[in-house]
Amino acid sequence: PLMRGDEIIGALSVQSYQFDAYTDEHLQILEHLCEQVALTLDNLRLRELMRTSQEMYQILFNATPLSVAIASLGTGAVVDANETFVKTLRYSDDSEILGRHVLDFIVPECREDVRRCIENLAEGRPTPERYEVRLLCKDGSTIDVELNIVDCELLLTRYLILVAYNISERTARENELRYHITLLRAFQETLSKMSRAHNLDEALDAIGKAAMHLLEADRAAIYEVVHHPREMAHCLWSSGLSDEYIRFIEQHASMVPGQKALDMKQPRFITNVYSHPEMAILRELVKREGYHSIGIFPLVMRDEAIGALVLYYDAPHRLSRHEFEIGQAFADQLAVTLHNARLCEDALRRAEFLAARNAVMRSLLTSMNFDESAVTLFNSIRQLMPCDYISVALLDRSAQRMEIIASWSTASNAGLNKGSQLHAPITWIDSLSHQLYRYCPDLKERAHVECEIVHKLLNIGMRTCANIPIIVHGKLIGVLTVSSVASDAFTEIHIEQLREFANLVGIALQRAQLYERLQRSEALYRDLYDNAPVGYHTVDAVGIITDMNRTELEWLGYRAEEIIGKVEFCKLLTRDSQQRWHVAWQMAWQR
Repeated sequence: PLMRGDEIIGALSVQSYQFDAYTDEHLQILEHLCEQVALTLDNLRLRELMRTSQEMYQILFNATPLSVAIASLGTGAVVDANETFVKTLRYSDDSEILGRHVLDFIVPECREDVRRCIENLAEGRPTPERYEVRLLCKDGSTIDVELNIVDCELLLTRYLILVAYNISERTARENELRYHITLLRAFQETLSKMSRAHNLDEALDAIGKAAMHLLEADRAAIYEVVHHPREMAHCLWSSGLSDEYIRFIEQHASMVPGQKALDMKQPRFITNVYSHPEMAILRELVKREGYHSIGIFPLVMRDEAIGALVLYYDAPHRLSRHEFEIGQAFADQLAVTLHNARLCEDALRRAEFLAARNAVMRSLLTSMNFDESAVTLFNSIRQLMPCDYISVALLDRSAQRMEIIASWSTASNAGLNKGSQLHAPITWIDSLSHQLYRYCPDLKERAHVECEIVHKLLNIGMRTCANIPIIVHGKLIGVLTVSSVASDAFTEIHIEQLREFANLVGIALQRAQLYERLQRSEALYRDLYDNAPVGYHTVDAVGIITDMNRTELEWLGYRAEEIIGKVEFCKLLTRDSQQRWHVAWQMAWQR
């Protein structure tokens, strides 16, 4: 039998045409031969496992959206580059990249910083790991990237690992932001005494009061259109209006005369609000407020009405053509101001998200433990949106149950913490597999649905829930769940951010699985190496022992720390054997 420990993995059969052909010595030789064959077969199996593991890591290396290149620290020559790096720099394949110096792919004005970083790494001096540089493409174009440079040692050779994240979009947004800030400052200068604003509230206050003064209005308000199912307008600034009136306008914006002005993108003026049919819904409120005439000037930006400047008059009033032009000029300036402010907010929000995403990505690149990456992930989500519960759950093979592998909550989350098992309805899983996400703005409206996770979220006080599918290679493997105690807590921007985070979770889980398989493979190989029935050892160029398996250590009666890295192998031989060793050593080096 061919044995691997106590397990039979095969058999060796030898036959002869002679009677009683084999002696005990023959059987001993065959037994020894069977041990060697079993060991060889097992080594082949291990080699196949390692090959599979390497292929999976190569797939991950090429599948990552980040551009990654590996170069020799000593020469700077690129020895490997993933497909993203090749395509980003617009080369046809990696043969055009391999062997070239890494500085060849960086624009000349950025090379000095990178060269200094490489020198510091080579000499062991501290140096920043992250740089914002521009990569030089094959066609001469450039790409703005955030470049992370680290060194590592493999098989006594030091390498550079360069990871580039494309920030062209962020750079474009920053340039756009600078441009709009310049416009905003120019606008403030042209307004002169009307506007000396340093933020949006001050700008709105200055422009609103200036419009009231020049057009002799008694009250005024500035509204912003909000594309939201539960709120159609938001009052950014007001003067002389009650909170009750503002709340009513915000909640019924589509039913008041201002909506028609926004639809037409043209200013409107109602001289007598008490007799106008469109003001019927507001009549009682108008009486309490005490105004008589109203002027509505839409804020139009890029052919879209984004809000309105509304002026109120206590006495009957009419606007001249000149006053209409002034009012619309104020509305146009407000539209630019508001649009720029929202651009600034969007850019800042995007920058905040990119920083959080980068933090999660760095955690994925530096840690093979998903629990560690989950902490960074949850912290990033908490910084970007209002949430009170976050979890990552994986489907089992039946796709009917889920196990929570990481969670965070502000409240007691009994039944929804790490290790909890949850039933997953088939309809729920099927819809997640075919949709981008599931969003429930009010869980109480879903209380009748037989879904365990909905009921448990309600039990711990949650009102809003977003479930984002974690999909790897087109297959649903789990769910990222984010919930809040507030109803309708998440916007479309939040959902988009969560979808990107779910993609990162999928990458993290893949990496964790690959790393676990590699560890098991390495542990198995080491066990076979140490417990082989023959002695194995390795030596360096001068004959010093660099490794020795347990079998040989036990034969010689040494502990590993006594000889590994300290003793020349020839010192363990007899004087006669030493002479033969030196001859064999010289012949080996000559070959």
